[in-house]
Amino acid sequence: MKPSDPDYMVSLEEELGRFGAAFANTIMSAPVVRTAQKMGLPYTWVIHEAWPREQFDWYASKVFLQEGIDASIIKEAMAAAEPETGKIIFPAQVQKGLYAGLMKEEVTSVVYNGIPTEKMDQFILDHNRTAIREELGYSEEDFVVLHLGTVCARKCQHVTAEAFSKLVNDKGADNAKLLIVGARYIRQHEIEYIDKVKATLREGGVEERATILDIQAEVLKYYMAADVVLVPSKNEVLPLVISEAQAFRRPLVASNIDGLPEAIKDGEEGFLIPPEDPQALCDAVHKLYLSEELRVAMGEKGRERVVKQFSHAAMTKTYMQLIDKMAPPEAPPPVAVQEPAAYTPPGVHTTSSPEPTPTEPVLVDMDMVITDWDGAFRERWLARHPEDEELIKGRTKFEIERNFPMEKREEVLEVIKEPGFYRTMKPFPGALEALQEMVDEGVDVRIVSAPHSKSAGACAAEKFDWVEHHLGAAWLDRLILARDKTHVMGCLLIDDKPVVRGSSTPAWEHVVYD
Repeated sequence: MKPSDPDYMVSLEEELGRFGAAFANTIMSAPVVRTAQKMGLPYTWVIHEAWPREQFDWYASKVFLQEGIDASIIKEAMAAAEPETGKIIFPAQVQKGLYAGLMKEEVTSVVYNGIPTEKMDQFILDHNRTAIREELGYSEEDFVVLHLGTVCARKCQHVTAEAFSKLVNDKGADNAKLLIVGARYIRQHEIEYIDKVKATLREGGVEERATILDIQAEVLKYYMAADVVLVPSKNEVLPLVISEAQAFRRPLVASNIDGLPEAIKDGEEGFLIPPEDPQALCDAVHKLYLSEELRVAMGEKGRERVVKQFSHAAMTKTYMQLIDKMAPPEAPPPVAVQEPAAYTPPGVHTTSSPEPTPTEPVLVDMDMVITDWDGAFRERWLARHPEDEELIKGRTKFEIERNFPMEKREEVLEVIKEPGFYRTMKPFPGALEALQEMVDEGVDVRIVSAPHSKSAGACAAEKFDWVEHHLGAAWLDRLILARDKTHVMGCLLIDDKPVVRGSSTPAWEHVVYD
């Protein structure tokens, strides 16, 4: 249904009545928030937009084509927010400031958008910087200046082009190279602006030193290749390029505007400069050009900041703390359950075995606890590379790809992503019987598994198929797929991973299965 439909609000109330809390995303979720408020339902409302308050109607109807959403319901939802049941969250202080006075201060919070730092760390482990630079046409001696973002007047690539010309011509940076990523040839004004950037480079005589690439689906390799990252925009809220660069330990030079000072302290993680000032941009980049020590120091500071402020873990932890403070709806009385017996399956090694209670499930990992993941990989890999049998047998690192030389790691991941890899895994002898025995003895068993990051969707679907095939449809209600197992409640986690980390302090005790 659409917000403009006559029965929309009634249907929305019926739907929300099925849940204990609501999570509303974007300012255009105002009808959801207003309905939750009338129902007394706890809610979290995340507002990403930076709409001027006098233009709510125009943005909703003309820009985002939202019929039935206007300034009145947006302002009504903001004004009706109470701290006991609602939280309004902004991803930057500068956005929060735009809406000051439209809601009570105590209902607002700032939670910075997190990035998958673990994915980036894995990329760094899996790739060689020298090889990536060679692939992009850069040598070890080149000083690579990266400007990543949609090429448009707001992001000021023409300022970067002029500053780069000064860096080469006035500062004598003979080995400097410029990489601009994000060209888009859709609208006429975009095409004209790209031509302007190219003309600036041509006028400075540095066109041959610069590369302009189209918008890219995968951008991590550009951060890895870069020596410094530029964000000289004249208008920004808080772009992800800043935290992504910091994750790769790259120093930044950025405009001192809007939300950018919330992510960069001048002289710490990089330099803040006046917007649209090519000379200031050139001077700041030149300081970094002259000192590798400074680049490394600022990069390390940036990495410290991204872990504390912009990681998925930091974002998740903050959201959980805010949501936990809201009053939950009245819960039904607990159902009496038979006290389960303590159970320790074969192969488990632990120094203590706390007896589970009815509210504390026993969590059992899937791969290499119930299923023979290694056997599935070994069979498929040795069919390609029979010469690697000893390498696989002698593996020392938990992540399988890290046991292989760099040139084979992509192929390892290809094998893991093959259709049917997870669906056809064999159960360990006695594993299925042990699970059923635990349930028969009254233990609340939950299978908890983390989908592989390289094929999360297919992996998840195949694991559901595997459980249904080997254990029956009733066990699907006991299957939990979670990238971060520290958020899953239980008294024990039986898992073959030596150390299970996440963004929370887990309630369970980790029992290492080998």
